[in-house]
Amino acid sequence: MLFRSERLVNRGRRLLPPSVRDDADRIARVFHRTIGRYFGGSLTVAALMGLFVLTIGLIFNVPLAPVAAIWAMFTDLIPQIGGALGGAFLFILAVSNSVPTAIVVVLLFIIYMNIENHIIQPAIVGNAVNLTPPTTMLAAFLGGAIAGVPGALIATPLMGTVKQLYLEFQIGRAHV
Repeated sequence: MLFRSERLVNRGRRLLPPSVRDDADRIARVFHRTIGRYFGGSLTVAALMGLFVLTIGLIFNVPLAPVAAIWAMFTDLIPQIGGALGGAFLFILAVSNSVPTAIVVVLLFIIYMNIENHIIQPAIVGNAVNLTPPTTMLAAFLGGAIAGVPGALIATPLMGTVKQLYLEFQIGRAHV
């Protein structure tokens, strides 16, 4: 959808009366820019997760460490439960090596997840959508409480879009 947005905007634009097309264009551009930045930030955080899992997997000789890293990277995109899914797979692979290795790997993973959830993700994703880290966390919590996983997925970019639209229309300039 993000790649074909220009075509979608042009089709939708034709359906609107000429008097509102300019405002609709501004809204669509802000929405597209904010959503794109949000997903770019989310992919960056997921790539960091994959790199971390690969690093500890290789350091502790966890079998199939590259597979665990790819799995952790993809599952990290799922709010609230993604990290646990990535960590569970890493733990299973580490147990096949040895129980002490599995314990150390899981403890390192839990430490990383706390750092990611409280520092890395709010900073990167918040910067991508021009929101403070506490605002991104609050948006994700509220979105998850209201609409579950889909709500958590769209809450932060929606909040960022609302802020950008406010700045665009009320203040008269975009703070990008």
